Amino acid sequence: MIVLVTGATGFIGRILSARLAASGHSLRVLSRNSNVTHSASGLPAGAQVFSWNPALPAPIAALRGADAVIHLAGENIGAWPWTAARKRLILESRVQGTRSLVEGLRAAADGAGDGLPSVFVSASAVGYYGDGGEETLAETHEPGTGFLAEVCVAWEREIFRARELGIRAVAIRNGLVLGKGGALQKLLPAFRLGGGAVLGSGRQWWSWIHVEDVAGLFARALDDNALAGPVNGCAPQPVRQREFAVTLAKAVRRPLLLRVPGMALRLALGEMAGTLLEGQKTDAGKAEKGYPFRYGNLDAALADILGSFSRPRSGFPPRWRRT
Repeated sequence: MIVLVTGATGFIGRILSARLAASGHSLRVLSRNSNVTHSASGLPAGAQVFSWNPALPAPIAALRGADAVIHLAGENIGAWPWTAARKRLILESRVQGTRSLVEGLRAAADGAGDGLPSVFVSASAVGYYGDGGEETLAETHEPGTGFLAEVCVAWEREIFRARELGIRAVAIRNGLVLGKGGALQKLLPAFRLGGGAVLGSGRQWWSWIHVEDVAGLFARALDDNALAGPVNGCAPQPVRQREFAVTLAKAVRRPLLLRVPGMALRLALGEMAGTLLEGQKTDAGKAEKGYPFRYGNLDAALADILGSFSRPRSGFPPRWRRT
């Protein structure tokens, strides 16, 4: 396949791009930086880079002849603080960027060419459900409330407009993605110093997934017609935040002694504290039907990630490798 990828140099994008290239797919990459180098960015050799301003329709030259599109680009929601300007960036980077991709596809359909991609796979997030409490959340569940839920609803609205062009559209609602980067990178220093903590009550559900399984699920969605519409991109065993903290502390061989009251987190982080104090207990049944998870439980996932800090491993950027 010829696969067009946005966000290919990000945390998930690097792992996925390496996986696709190793499977024999040809990669096209949309990037804000047209001068990006493969060695510095971690892009696989042979990936063709196209310059793209997400405020404008994606270039037809990049889309025409592509068999599939994978959309990962978006402003980092973990950057603090959530000012009004940052929240606007989080929303617009997802909604406008996705709209621009679909507009590019529409323009490509209007002209003569090699046809449109058969599938459009985009990231979304379990934030779609808001605070799910104790409910088990399948993809048919109604959206929740709050900023991230509003972002995801608007985001997916743009994703599924690809269906108007006869393209199979998939929105993978990622949970907490674990790997050498992302949230785990921010949590590890504190846990390794014995400063890991239960947050709030600790009873909130955290749906998580190993980054290798995220990459595998995206790759599977390219040619599995059964994966369509929203898909919970989460491991089959969500855990409560307290269990997550206990398991991570055990994995780094440190005690778990602290508890941070929810009120303190809200005072420190404002609205962003909701990403830690609220949760979702997702049902991964739809994903499991199409993809065999490699890391179905948290102990195995953390053992793999933490163990790989000390061994070379394909698929991770060289900057994570230690000798």
